[in-house]
Formats: sequence, structure tokens, C-alpha cells
Amino acid sequence: MASAVLAGCGSKKDNRNAITSKVSTTTAADDATVDSAAGTPSGSQSTAANNLQNSSKSPTTAKPSGSISAGSNGTSPPASPTGLQPTAPGKYQYTISGFRRGGTPATTQPLNDSAELTVDAPTGADQHSNMVDKQSAQASQEETLRYKADGIYLVDLKVGGGAIEFKPSPPVLQYAEPATIGKAWEWTVKSTDGGTTVNTKFKVLRDENLMVGSESVAATVLDVVITTSGTFVSTTHSTIWISEKYRLILRTDSISDITSPAFVAGHAETSSKLSSTKPS
Repeated sequence: MASAVLAGCGSKKDNRNAITSKVSTTTAADDATVDSAAGTPSGSQSTAANNLQNSSKSPTTAKPSGSISAGSNGTSPPASPTGLQPTAPGKYQYTISGFRRGGTPATTQPLNDSAELTVDAPTGADQHSNMVDKQSAQASQEETLRYKADGIYLVDLKVGGGAIEFKPSPPVLQYAEPATIGKAWEWTVKSTDGGTTVNTKFKVLRDENLMVGSESVAATVLDVVITTSGTFVSTTHSTIWISEKYRLILRTDSISDITSPAFVAGHAETSSKLSSTKPS
């Protein structure tokens, strides 16, 4: 959930990883506010989901056009002819750098880590992916996204090696299409066990090119603030670069603070970068 959080992204602007309950959406050109359920990005290891390990956009009043309803048997709906195209299946590598500070007495540990994102072939309109940290399985995050005509929706999210799960019903919007500069939204959701509440606020900042290896890739830049409460208390502020062409999170820079009494308090500053847009 922390920049996740979280593989694939939208069509005009890409993104991924999230959850639900209520969201307000505004744009620079439109001050209208819409109550809805929503979600967040994924494909990276530096958000609230990652904080869990470090310590040890869907309307409710009206259905958006082009939306897809799940079948009565609970299986994935068929892919929409006008739906956004998912991420190319395969394995993607991320490098993770920065530092973590915590403990008693407080110590600082440099980070020189890596993570592998495995993206499965789509099943109907749904696509499953799993991000695993090479040094700690507890840093993994697993999610299923649903691609619709109006954006990408979160169906299921497991973080902390499966220790905490978010399963919004109905699925919530993770990335709206179009994602115009200045658009902002937020959501609040509880975990399936009711122990953790997450609030996430998003804002589309700008478009810019980012180097991924030797390739210059067009990206949409998001500002994301994730706050957790309950069993786990933390705040993460991230800047996330998302590719339209590849439906991938290219980079996530995060600053995180953990204050939960149930965990060792700490501070982390991390940067997760995609090594190549070509899957293995």
C-alpha cells in the first residue's frame, strides 16, 4: 500500500496498489467533489505496506460508465473491449536504497536491497501480481487489480507477507482515467480483520520523463500520503513515477515514520527504482 505499493497502471496515466471506503475527487479545473470508494498505486516497495514489514478511485452513489460487475459465481468478469490494457506478464526487478533508523538505542541501517515483481497473465479483466523483497518475505505485497474503461480497481491486497489483507467490496478505484494534472482523491479502508485502518491521499503533480536503465520513459508523477491507525500506526509520504506505456511504477521515493506502540518506532527514507521495463 505504500507505493506499493504496489506492476500495472492506467492507460493515459499509469499507477497501482490500494483499497477502500470513501474518496473525494477534485481537479484543478473542476472543484466538484464526488463521494466514492477508491484506491492507491502499487508495484513498489515503499508505502504503508512496506512499513508493516519495516516495523519487525469507485463511486458509491452512481456506477461509473464502462464499469464491470463481477459474475454471480464470484469469478473475474470478462475483459471489456474498451477497458484499459494490463501490464505485460513476466518478472520485473527493482532496486531499493536509502536507510532505516530505529531501536533502543536508535541505530541507522543503510539499505541496499532488491525486489522482484511477478505479474501474471490477465484472467478476464483481472490481473494478479506479487512483489517479493529479496531480503525479507515479510516485505512482500500481493494484489489483484481489475481493468475497466474508466480506470483500474483494486480487488484484493495482501501485505506483510500476507499478514494483513484488504478486500474491498465492491472493488475500489486505484487509478482514474484520465488522470489530469491537479486531480486529487483519497480513501479510507479497514483490513479484513478490522485491526488496521488506512487513509490514503493522492494528487497528480506533473508529467515528466524518467530514465529507466538507458531508456527514457514518459511518466506521470503522483504525490501520495498514507496514514495507518489501529494495531499499526505510521505515516508515509511518497512521490511515485508511473508509466502509461508499460503500466508500471517506475520509481517510488518515500519518507516513513512508525509510531505504533505495538512495534519498534522508526524512521525510513527509501527509493525504489525499476531496473528495466522489459520483463523476463
